[in-house]
Amino acid sequence: MEASPNPTDVRPELAASRCADLATLVHQSLFDRHPETRAMFRSQGSSPPPTRGVDISG
Repeated sequence: MEASPNPTDVRPELAASRCADLATLVHQSLFDRHPETRAMFRSQGSSPPPTRGVDISG
């Protein structure tokens, strides 16, 4: 059976066992593809998610 090219088809437990901080990778992938979603993940009192050398401070 051929592996799916879609990473969301991987069982979450298997992915989590291979990566200590899976949420950060998932969020970064989302932000890379859809930068406008970054603001959706901020909450009052929290720091903005990390960026990859992009100044989003305005």
